[in-house]
Amino acid sequence: LAELRGGELRPDIVTYTSLISGCGSHWESALGLYERAQNEQLEPDIVCHNATTSACERAGQWQVALALFGGIQASRLRPDGFSFGAAISAAARGPGAWPLASALLAEMRRSAVVVSAVAANAALSAFQRSGRWSEALSLLGEFAAWSLRADIVSLNASMSACASGQQWAPALALL
Repeated sequence: LAELRGGELRPDIVTYTSLISGCGSHWESALGLYERAQNEQLEPDIVCHNATTSACERAGQWQVALALFGGIQASRLRPDGFSFGAAISAAARGPGAWPLASALLAEMRRSAVVVSAVAANAALSAFQRSGRWSEALSLLGEFAAWSLRADIVSLNASMSACASGQQWAPALALL
């Protein structure tokens, strides 16, 4: 950034988004760049929001990620599949994960955003962590309606949820 300014170039939101994406799970750096862009009167777009939210989610900073998702909703931007996927993944990491993950998935459907495998698997993980085997199996049953195929992540989370609830017959039926 300093080199850009020294050459009389001004970084734009694409520059900041690229830098944020490069932060990986270094959430504090990503959040600092996000705030710096705002301080420079740049309006973060949905891609910038998503990159920052994802960095926080990957670092396990689920509360920060969910706050950023709330900021998307409060802005003029419309959350997309990546936004919801990162928010549901973040929700799955927190205590009492399944109600929030379920609510976000329902909101995603109400908003007519295509349900992705990432979002669905994140919700399944929330159900698995909470031992909500019935909800996991119900969600897995909806995959076909969303044109999704259950993968190893989907099946493992569903079987683990069944195992947590000592529901061995449904778990074995998924094999």
